[in-house]
Amino acid sequence: MPGDRINITASMTSDKATSQLNSQITFASVFSHQFDGCAGATVKAPLGIATVVFPPAGCPIAAGPATFKRYVTTSKVMPKGSTTSKLKIMDQDGEEFTCIDMTLNNAAYEGEVVPNLDAMLGHLSPLVEA
Repeated sequence: MPGDRINITASMTSDKATSQLNSQITFASVFSHQFDGCAGATVKAPLGIATVVFPPAGCPIAAGPATFKRYVTTSKVMPKGSTTSKLKIMDQDGEEFTCIDMTLNNAAYEGEVVPNLDAMLGHLSPLVEA
């Protein structure tokens, strides 16, 4: 629901110690933001629809199981519909540490038409410089 804080926990197992997390989150396949996953970051989604907080990962990370959290706070004026994000993290050797695709659905009322926010954001891509 608009204005909610969503707590996300991801669990994984790594086969080696990790000292660096080069992270990139992409919203709606259009807007990307790179950050240091070891240090953590706060990332604003396009059009102000959400803020994503990545707490510091606590590097170095020992080989074996690990748990990571992120917190998504949606805007109180977030339109109904869904949007996607992809979080890709590379380690110190340039190898994929993890990759997470996620879709958030903002509830609609019965009978309401739900727009595809990804398509709406896609129309803005010519305005984004690489």
